[in-house]
Amino acid sequence: LPVALLEAGARAVIASPAPVDDREAGPFFAAVRARIREGASPAVAVRGGRGELGEGARWAASVLVFE
Repeated sequence: LPVALLEAGARAVIASPAPVDDREAGPFFAAVRARIREGASPAVAVRGGRGELGEGARWAASVLVFE
């Protein structure tokens, strides 16, 4: 699916093959989108989001960036 989205023109695809905690997903991805809008690359934005969640959010380690 990520390849199809990239071929269709997406700049990047951010996804996780693992289950994502519903309570933390909204704030995590909102922060990632905000960083990207501010000029960060998608990979840097995801790394920053992981740092904010801390080690308790193990699901965030499975978030992948396809560019």
